[in-house]
Amino acid sequence: MQDFNKMMVYNENVLNALNDDEIEELDENKKITTSWKQSYDVEQLMEHAIVYFFAS
Repeated sequence: MQDFNKMMVYNENVLNALNDDEIEELDENKKITTSWKQSYDVEQLMEHAIVYFFAS
């Protein structure tokens, strides 16, 4: 549980440092490419992570 709490604090700090334009990115060149070759902006990647986390 300690590691989970550390991860949550880290993610909160990272997301708070971003402005709205950086969270939802329309430019494909600025998106994050995953190891499975899918491109996501920060918002999409966080949504994917939340669904994956709660589905496990």
